[in-house]
Amino acid sequence: MALFDLTWKLISGARAIYQSVDGAAPDAVFLEALLENVAGLRRSISASGLPPRLHALCKLSEDLAVELSGILDTLKTRVLSLKEMTQNLGANLDTHVDDVRDKVVDQLSHVKTANVETLIEHLCEDVQQLSIRPSAEIERISRQIEALSNAMAQLQADVHTTRDLQGVLRFLKFESLEFRLDSISTAHRRTFEWVLDGEEDDTRGPTNFTSWLQNPDSRAIFWVRGKPGSGKSTLMKFLCNESRTVEHLREWAGEQNPLVIAKHFFWSAGASLQKSLEGLVHSLLFDILRQCPDHLRVAERRFYHRVNDAETLIVETLRPGALWEMLQDLIRENPTTRICFFIDGLDEFQDESGIIVHFVEVLARHQNTKVCVSSRPWAEFILRFGGNSSNLLKLEDLTKRDIQMYVSETLMSNQRFKRLSEQDGTAAQLMEEIVQKSDGVFLWVYLVVRSLLEGMKYADSTSFPTDLEEFFCRMLRDIPPVYRSKTVQTFQTAMVPTASMPAMVYHYIERSEETDGFPLEDHWIPPSENEVATLIQETTLKLDGWTKGLLEVVHHHRDRRPSYELSKVEFIHRTVFDFFQESKTVHDLFDTHSDPEFDVYDRLCHGLLAYVKFHPQSKTQFTDYNVIMDIFNYAAPVADDAWRIQRIHPVLDETGRTLRVDNQDWKDTPTANTMCEYAAGYGLKDYIDEIVRT
Repeated sequence: MALFDLTWKLISGARAIYQSVDGAAPDAVFLEALLENVAGLRRSISASGLPPRLHALCKLSEDLAVELSGILDTLKTRVLSLKEMTQNLGANLDTHVDDVRDKVVDQLSHVKTANVETLIEHLCEDVQQLSIRPSAEIERISRQIEALSNAMAQLQADVHTTRDLQGVLRFLKFESLEFRLDSISTAHRRTFEWVLDGEEDDTRGPTNFTSWLQNPDSRAIFWVRGKPGSGKSTLMKFLCNESRTVEHLREWAGEQNPLVIAKHFFWSAGASLQKSLEGLVHSLLFDILRQCPDHLRVAERRFYHRVNDAETLIVETLRPGALWEMLQDLIRENPTTRICFFIDGLDEFQDESGIIVHFVEVLARHQNTKVCVSSRPWAEFILRFGGNSSNLLKLEDLTKRDIQMYVSETLMSNQRFKRLSEQDGTAAQLMEEIVQKSDGVFLWVYLVVRSLLEGMKYADSTSFPTDLEEFFCRMLRDIPPVYRSKTVQTFQTAMVPTASMPAMVYHYIERSEETDGFPLEDHWIPPSENEVATLIQETTLKLDGWTKGLLEVVHHHRDRRPSYELSKVEFIHRTVFDFFQESKTVHDLFDTHSDPEFDVYDRLCHGLLAYVKFHPQSKTQFTDYNVIMDIFNYAAPVADDAWRIQRIHPVLDETGRTLRVDNQDWKDTPTANTMCEYAAGYGLKDYIDEIVRT
């Protein structure tokens, strides 16, 4: 900074000489001293290890000083010549040098963009090529300095905008935002192509989906309806990710207007935000602002206020409904932005279906929106969305060819089945039977094909149940008796939480059953990344054996690799979750094979404590307070007070210890207040009394 300051003073001094009436140089000695200081500072900076980009700016200052040194020498004998040589310098730098100095001071730490780097490189090259006629070159330098100044000003504005946008997106995004989308099976190769191609064959008539996408006059809601397991979510995922969807929508939007696809996938077995109106609005706003960051100004009015006209933006507490109003404002105030909404699983919305129907209808009223929804054929949805057959897909009636393709390609990829098909017509008859009995239910087909492929290993029977519930019952009956107690415990554990839990919690639950003192004692250490991957793989294999694949481990990590936090245990489909809630077969299984010593809430408390205590980041002041609250939540239903005191209170005590990074007894610290607040929130009066006594 001293170098830039000296150079500026040097230029200002030269300008003063130029502007003097008689060309006298009363400050010539002072300028020569400044020149020597510039050279000395330049040498010290060269050895200081500054980044190359700042070296370029230093080099520019030094070269300007050298140039002015030559001019100063000439000044001693040729004042008039000096005036001629510095004319352009005074004229061009006069209006820019003060601004450049301020910008350089403000932006030294932000010189990161490629255009700024390029400008600086070109500037240095030009300075190195100065000729003996410096006025034209200095004029060029002045223009480039002005461009550099403008680029830095734009950079500063972009930094502020990006910071604000990131703050809004962080607020809108929740952990499980894309969990449901990630867990939905990707469409089998070449299936569902007909939806976007408009193909017509003997199994289905024409579909109007592409016309609906393209039509600028169509504001009707498009409804994908289907039986449980018919592939509605898979189709919606396919439509959201398929580039041809964008191509067709572009016919509606026009080439110049911004086009946004915003989506949400409801999940009744997921966290609260995965099945609520609040989560839906979060998802839609997140998608819109991520794709159109220039719409941030609408969000800022509700998200932020400025404090004392400062640049810092403070998030305001949003009243209920504010996000919904913000979404409508964003749509209304950007009429040229075309937005197509895809909302999957209206039947998995947690509140009354009339609420979500009204929400969808309001979204569809705008001139610049389209809305495509999917659901089971409930009466409310049939009444509101089923009146126009041209904007409707009844999925189970349209997927026969897709099912044929999936069955044939999957079974024929098995060498044993392929040999069977070459021997006689049994294999072809079997495949046709699957297609005919499927009744358009893709999940049933998937389970049948998987069962057949497993049976092929042992030359097993090729018979199979004809509907999903029968299939689930058979899968449970096929579980070896030695595993059935574990099967019941695992399904009981999976049915309790309101959201899917990490696979590591299941591992820790099993370990707490087998290991005395776990996880209360301290001689265990957090697993390494490789150990986590191994433990999750082992848990996956065990779950497959205990549940016949009805529960699976889904890796929500962006690389789809095992993750301590993001590898979750989930039901393979919503129909399985419903089956376990309603089926008499399941209730009989639980009654017959339940272990009277197994308390699911006790085991959840132990498993979650271990999850927090042995988290890989547990030694870096990391605490997941959602998990802490879950521990108290599952401690509350334990009915037997004596059991709770014996089994649960030590878990809660150890939970308090995890909130401390020092060795101090947490009951003598403010952590005791935190623990009392949690206990009061879940009605654990006995535990509060115990804390107060100690």
